[in-house]
Amino acid sequence: MKAKAAINLEETIALEDQYQLATYKKMPIVAERGKGVWIFASNGDRYLDLYGGHAVAGTGHCHPQVVTAIRDQTEKLLFYSNLVYSEARARAAEKLVSVAPDLLTKAFFCNSGTEERHVPGQVSRDRQTKCAGSPASRVW
Repeated sequence: MKAKAAINLEETIALEDQYQLATYKKMPIVAERGKGVWIFASNGDRYLDLYGGHAVAGTGHCHPQVVTAIRDQTEKLLFYSNLVYSEARARAAEKLVSVAPDLLTKAFFCNSGTEERHVPGQVSRDRQTKCAGSPASRVW
C-alpha cells in the first residue's frame, strides 16, 4: 500500500474534524515528529513539549532504547490479551514490582482511564471481603 502524500494544516484540521470525535479543543499545530523534549510541527516549527501524558514524559520522544525495545518486541508479537501468558509482560511486571514500595507486590497493566479507576475499587473490595466482619467489609 502506497503512503499518501502529506497534507497541509487546514486539510488536516478538516479531515480530523470530519472523522474524529471532538474531545478536546486543539491547538492549530500538526505534530509531525518528536525528539527528546521537542515536538516538530509539519510547518517546521519546534515546540518545547511540556505536556506530561501518554507515556512520553519519562523518556522524551523517540528515546533510542525505547525505540529499539518497541521495534524488537513488535517483530515478535505486537499485542495479545491477558488471557494467555507473556514473557515480555511477566518481565515488565517483575521489574515494576521490584522498584515499587514494599506493599505493592502486584502489577496491573491497563490501557484506559476506566480500568485505572475500576481496578483499585475491585482490589479494595476483594481485600475487604477477606476481612469479614470488619466495618470496611460491609461498605461494598
